[in-house]
Amino acid sequence: MNFKMKLRLMPVFLMTCGKSLFLGLGAAGMFFAFFTVGLRGAVADPVERIKSFATFESIDLQALAGGEVMTQRGPLMKFRRGISGESCYVVLKTVAETSKFIQTSGPLDDGEQGVNFQSYIQLPAKDEDFAKLKLNSERLPIRRLISGTLSASEQKADFAISRTEAGEMARTVKSLSGSAAKPVDIVRACWINVVKGRTAQFFQTGLTKMTSYEMGASEVNPGAEMRSLMDERSSAGIAREFGGLLQDVGLGATAPQNRLQPAINYCELLNWELMSTFDVGAVYSRDLEGGGCQIFDCQYYSSGIYYVSMCFFELWPVKIGGKDATLVWRADLIAAPTLEITRGIERMAYGSLMMKEIKKSIKNFQRIILTK
Repeated sequence: MNFKMKLRLMPVFLMTCGKSLFLGLGAAGMFFAFFTVGLRGAVADPVERIKSFATFESIDLQALAGGEVMTQRGPLMKFRRGISGESCYVVLKTVAETSKFIQTSGPLDDGEQGVNFQSYIQLPAKDEDFAKLKLNSERLPIRRLISGTLSASEQKADFAISRTEAGEMARTVKSLSGSAAKPVDIVRACWINVVKGRTAQFFQTGLTKMTSYEMGASEVNPGAEMRSLMDERSSAGIAREFGGLLQDVGLGATAPQNRLQPAINYCELLNWELMSTFDVGAVYSRDLEGGGCQIFDCQYYSSGIYYVSMCFFELWPVKIGGKDATLVWRADLIAAPTLEITRGIERMAYGSLMMKEIKKSIKNFQRIILTK
C-alpha cells in the first residue's frame, strides 16, 4: 500500500522545533542547473493564470527552473487564529506524475520526523484500517498521549474533542481497565473510536457540519474554522480560483446537490514534543482545461496543536529544456489556538517561520520525486 505524503505543512512552527517535514536526503545541490527554460507555448498562460489570483506580483520561471522556490507569507488575518502563505516552484515531472506524487508516496521516516502511524483509511474508517497502529510508550510524546487519554473525563480532557467524545473515552478506559488489556491497548482503542466517529460524521455530513471541539477555552467548529479562513480578504483569490472545487466539497455558498467524495482519506499519528497528535484528512482533485489540475488537501480533525489545515495546489504543464515539467502554485491556510494570543510582529514571525519550513519541505519534495 502507498501512503499519503507529508507534503502539506504540519505546524512545526507552532512547536518551535525547527524540523523539516521530509526526510533529509543530503545536501540540496543545484540539480536543476543544467536545465533551460522554454518560455514559449504552454508556459506563458500558466504564469499569467497564477498571477491572476495569487499574491505574487511576478513569477520568474527561469529562476524556478533553476531550483528556486518562491514563498510569500500571507498578510495578517482579521481571523485571529488564522495564518497563511503561498509558494511557487517547478517539478521536473509531468502534471500527472506530480499530482499523483503530491497525493501519494512511500512511508515517511519514523525517526526524526516522528511519524508514528500514517495510512489510508476507508470512509467511514474501519477497525482493520488501524492494524499497523502501535504506541511506543518509550517515547515521551506517546507517554503523554497515554496519560492524557487515561485521565480524560467529560469535564476535562487534554485534547481537541467534544464532551461526548471525552465521555466515551472515559467509559472505554473504565470498561477496559478491569481486563487484561495494557494501557497502550486501552488508549489505542479510545483513539480508534474517536477517528472512526469523526470519519463517519464526515462521510455523512461533509466538512461544514463536523462536531465542535469543546474541551478548551471556547467551543471551536472545524467547518466554521475553514470558512473563516476562506472568508478573509487575503484568501479572496484562492476562493475565486478554487470556487468550483470548494462548492463541490461543500464549502461553497450553497450546499452542493451531489457532494464530492475525496479521492483519499487518511489518518496520522505524529510525535510532537508536547504530545503525539492524531490528524485525519481528505484529498480532493479535479482536472482543468489546458492539462492542469487542482488539489485540495484538508485536515478536518486534529487532536491537538491546531484546529484545521487547508492546502491548495494548482498544477500546470510547462516545458523545461524541451521536456515536460510542472509549474506548481501552493497555498497553506491554518487555524491554530496558539496564534490567537499572538500580536503584530510576533504573528508575522510565525508566518515567516512557517514559510521557511514549507520551503524546506518543497526542496525535499523536488529531490524525492526525481528518484521515482
